[in-house]
Formats: sequence, C-alpha cells, structure tokens
Amino acid sequence: MSTHPILDDAGACAGASAILSDITTRRQAEAELQEARTFLQATIDGISAHLCVLDEKGSIVAVNQAWRRFAAANGGDAARCAEGVNYLQVCEQAAHDSAADSANATCAATFATGLRRVLAQQASSFEREYACHSASLKRWFVARVHRLEIKGPVRVIVEHVDISGPRRAELALRESEERYRMLFDNSVDGVLLTRPDGTVLAANPAACAMLRMPAAEICRRGRAGLTVSR
Repeated sequence: MSTHPILDDAGACAGASAILSDITTRRQAEAELQEARTFLQATIDGISAHLCVLDEKGSIVAVNQAWRRFAAANGGDAARCAEGVNYLQVCEQAAHDSAADSANATCAATFATGLRRVLAQQASSFEREYACHSASLKRWFVARVHRLEIKGPVRVIVEHVDISGPRRAELALRESEERYRMLFDNSVDGVLLTRPDGTVLAANPAACAMLRMPAAEICRRGRAGLTVSR
C-alpha cells in the first residue's frame, strides 16, 4: 500500500489517497530467486575443491567455503580473493609480482592467458598444474577453468584441486626406484632381475663381470641359458 496526501488550494493537507497493489507474484519470484541462490551456494560449498565463479570480465561473483578456508589458512588477503575482485587482474598482477621467480611468473602468466581465452570464448576450458608449497609442507594443485554452457552472459568456473597426495606418492616411488637402482648398479654381488618363467629383465655390472657377457646377452639367454650342467 502506498499513500499520498491530498492538498487543498492553500497547500494544507485535506486528506489522503491510498493505493493497494497486489505484489504476491513479485514476492513469490523473489522467494524462488533466493531459494535458487541458497541452493547454488550450498551446492558449491559441498565441493571440496577451491572454487569460484567469474563473470565475463573475470570478476568473482561467488566463491565456496573451501576457497575461503584455504585463503584464511594461508594468510590470503580476503580483499583479493572474494566477491567483486577481478580474478584475472589478480593473476596478471601475480605474474608481474613474481618476476624475480621465473617459474612462478611463467605459471601465473600462463594461467592468466588461458583464463583470458576462456572468458573471450576462444576456448571452452583450460588446465594447469602448479606447485604451491608452504613453509612446512610441499603441495601441488591443478587449476581448471570451465566456461558454463548457459544462455546469457559468460560465466566461468575456476577450481583448484589439491593433488598433493598422488604427487607425494610419485616422488616417494621415484626416490625408492633411484635407491634400488643405486644398490643394483653398485652391488658387489651379481644380481639378476628375472620373471618366474626364467626371463631375465636386467643384470647388474657385477653379474656381467662374473658371467663375462654384456647385460643384453644375459637377457637374451635367460636363466636357462646361463645354467651350466656338470
């Protein structure tokens, strides 16, 4: 309801008029919109990856709780990673600020270029793996950019997924293989790496010296070809 004064010729209030408008449809639409926003926020908050949604200019329109928690836990400036901030400009600035660190500068510049291409609809997605080590822990992430296939203005999702577990496992395996290789190559005992069927896969230098033949020949003969009957 809206009311308006009725003035007489002298400008004094002689009465009032009231206009009643049915706004049920508008209120229902507002409630549905709020419900949709709440559902969207709850959905992205349930995703473990650090996620944000960008508009066509690269500005952040939404972030999830994982994004906020990671920023808070790692001393991130909330003013640089929340709604309203232009994430593309942050990436470009990071490339400039990391000029002394060529690896970080290259990574930031590459990510900014990929993000710009997706925003310009020159690509539908982009992906980049990068290291983000803390003072006490080595960490790796993969950053993915996806353009939403929806009508209307361009909207892009950026997610940073923690892949530290698999990367640490790979490093541990590599280190284990390197230690095995050092022991294999430097052992004073002759060592053959074989299969149950007698196939020889590798022979170390000590074995080659004992058998007086190169590793390739030992592998060609197999265990049966190396057995001497008496």
